This record gives sequence, C-alpha cells and structure tokens, in this order.
Amino acid sequence: MNLFDPTNLTDLNIQLAKLDSTLNPVTIRNIFVEKGARNKLFELLDDNRNILLVMDDTKMRVGDNDLKKEIENELTNRNIKFKKIIFKHKDSLDGIVHADWENVNRLRNYLGQNIILVSIGSGTITDISKHASYVFSLEENVKLPLIVLQTANTVTAYTSNIAVILKDGVKRTYPSRYPDYVLSDIEVLQSSPYELTQAGFGDLLARYVSYADWYLGYKCKNLDRYTEVPKLLLDKKLEYLVKNADKIKIGDEQAYEVLTKTLLNAGISMSIVGMSTPISGFEHVISHILDMISNISKNKADLHGVQVGIATMFVAYAYEELLAENENTFKTSLQFPKWNNVEKKMKSAFLSKNFSEKAILEMLTDYKIKYNKWIKAKD
Repeated sequence: MNLFDPTNLTDLNIQLAKLDSTLNPVTIRNIFVEKGARNKLFELLDDNRNILLVMDDTKMRVGDNDLKKEIENELTNRNIKFKKIIFKHKDSLDGIVHADWENVNRLRNYLGQNIILVSIGSGTITDISKHASYVFSLEENVKLPLIVLQTANTVTAYTSNIAVILKDGVKRTYPSRYPDYVLSDIEVLQSSPYELTQAGFGDLLARYVSYADWYLGYKCKNLDRYTEVPKLLLDKKLEYLVKNADKIKIGDEQAYEVLTKTLLNAGISMSIVGMSTPISGFEHVISHILDMISNISKNKADLHGVQVGIATMFVAYAYEELLAENENTFKTSLQFPKWNNVEKKMKSAFLSKNFSEKAILEMLTDYKIKYNKWIKAKD
C-alpha cells in the first residue's frame, strides 16, 4: 500500500521519472497524512510573514472541538498574529459558496507580498485559495507560500495544480498552482460528515471510465498525449477501497488513511500530465452540468462526488453499448454533423434549461475548438 506514497514525494518523483521522464515533477514541498497533522501548521509558519486564514462559515469539528476556533486559539496562544477572510454562504444567491471568479478576485485583493496563505476547508476553499494566489503570482511575479489544511475527503483539489472555477455560469478548468504543504489530519477527516466522505469515494470512481474518454480523445486528435502511468498512482489503493468500502463507513482508521492518500494521488495524477483526464471524463461533465442547472433553478445540487459516482455508472454502460457495436455498424452509421446543426442543437438544449447567452457562448467557443480538431482528423 506504500507504493506511490504521497507522503514521500521524493521517492514518488523518482518512481514516476523512471516510468516516464516527460511527466511533470510534483513540486509540493511536503504532505502529512496522520493523526494530529493539523498541528504541523504552527511549525510551518514564518514569524516574519503575515498569516491570512481563508475559510468559509461552515462549522467544522474535530472530536468535541470547533476546528477553526482551535486553530485561531492556538495561533493566539503562540502570539502569532493573523487575519482571516471568511466566505459566507448567505452572500450567495443560492446559499452556496462557489469557487468562482468573484470569490477568487475577492481573495486576490487581500493578498500582498509578505503573506502566508492558510486554506482551511474542502475543495471550494482550496480552489479559491490556490487560484487567487496563482493570479497574484502572475501579476506580481511573487509566489506566496500556501498551506492547505484539508477538512474533508471530498475531492482531488488539494494536490492538483489546476482549479475548477465558475466563469459566466460555466465550470472551467484552469492551470493553477500546487500548495506548498498539505495537512491531512485523519482525526479531522474522520470527524467530517459521512456524506462528504461518500462524495470523495464517488469522485475516485471516475478513474474506471476516464481513461476510455482520454484514449478516445487522443485517438480523435483532440488531445496531444495519452499515458497510463498516472493510473499506477491509484489502482492498488482504489482496488483496496472498493473491496473495503464497508470499513470506510464505520470510520476504520486504515481505510480513511488509504482513501485520503488515494484522493491526494488523484490530484497528483492530473498534475503530472497537465490535464484533468486521468480522473475526469464525461462523468465530470455530467456533474458540472447538473451543478450549473441547479445554480440556475436555485435548487441545491447534490455533492460533486456523489453526482460523479452515479454518472460513472451511466458512462460505463454507454461504453458497454459502444463496444457491443461492430466495425461495419460504425462505418455505416458514424456521422460528422455540420457545425451549424451542432450549434443549433446545443443552443436549443441549453436555452431550454434557461442558460444565459453568455454561458452558452462560453461552452460553444470551447466546443468549436474540439469540433474543428475532430473534423480535421475524421479520416
């Protein structure tokens, strides 16, 4: 189970480089997965820098304690000065804190050259923190230290150098940055609501169909590369999790540790190839569309990973149907529609769900690039 261990990044980088020297190295300085990992935070802070805590207003507990209050009290007891920015759910029309450009820019305006950024939260707060500091580094040519305290096993954002940000109502994946340190405290993760842990498990299931999507995209000349090396970061651990899902449900410490490391490796698997493809395919598109529809209708979406886990089953079934077709059927039935027809169909579908013209244009622009590549390579 220690193969490709995210808590030993030196060895992990060596293993990956031996398998494929073209992979991007993992430049996270350290990852801690252990009981009490949150206490490492105070060892990593620099007295000469201003500390900025980034959080939302969700109550988070570790045992009987309020996690955020515990962190703040310990900083105060150690005479470490800090400020905090809290993203409040009531400030959003749908009552949900989103990783969108509004919140990224809001945090960006708090940043200065002498700051250490400490993100305390799950995927949304992590993506806001990563991307605001990334934008700051591009604008100011200064890289700010970023420490991520993971509070739930929900998503793969903690160790990826990409960020999923809402733009004009559409979820887009952007190049971003790695955190410098990731603190994954097993006590904190065991204390988080179980439905969040379910979501993290669901998010990982995408691996079972994402490689088919990636391979198909590569063969259709939409993607420049395909490699199965990132799969090695997940397979053994994911096999254990599927077989021992019941242990996660009862809070087994080893199962939680394996789940945590698998999610961390999933984030790394995307970063080493510079694409989300190793753990994100059409099942993620389905989840993102459900999120966007919920945002429009003001109905609460389910958790991202829950949607991904369910969508994975539908995508797997679609691939079974596809593979059941024979070559002659493909030759006679495969169609390459004209762009005008594609555009008309897409507009009709999204307008029926009350998507804005801006959102539709955002999606059409992206899809047109893929369409052109596909048509060019149709032979």
